[in-house]
Amino acid sequence: MKKFAGMAVLLAACTGWAQSPAAPKPVALMAGLSSLHHPVSTHNPEAQQFFDQGLRLVYAFNHEEAARSFQRAAELDPHLAMASWGEALAIGPNYNLDVDPVREKMAVEAMDKARVKRLIFVASLGIYDEVPGKFGEWNRRQIGAYLPPFRKAAYAIEASGLD
Repeated sequence: MKKFAGMAVLLAACTGWAQSPAAPKPVALMAGLSSLHHPVSTHNPEAQQFFDQGLRLVYAFNHEEAARSFQRAAELDPHLAMASWGEALAIGPNYNLDVDPVREKMAVEAMDKARVKRLIFVASLGIYDEVPGKFGEWNRRQIGAYLPPFRKAAYAIEASGLD
């Protein structure tokens, strides 16, 4: 019986160990994404490489990894405001991910970290149902199904305290 109890304790310990969450992999530069380069105001070549990688990953719809690349660029050059901009871009709403209160807060925090207080937001005509007459009716028929995410994003920005 003691042997069985000892094995049960060992099995329980191994199960708990096996189920513990793995630490995230460190961010690394990836080869073969593309040659996209957008010069930013850093004198740190590695920060520039991580910024470019973040941009490439945003365009590849890998927003989670893009945010990690932008965060790494900011670690390497804490004065690189564009790294925080990129992080906000990566964690904000996108084609594959609707507005989410947790990610909204993360995006605004990234903007605050970069001391960004003004946001230029391009929305879509009709998000407030402000288009009158026949054109408004036509607009609702054509793009009405696509407007709710734009409306949610606009409301989130209005509530954020940003100009």
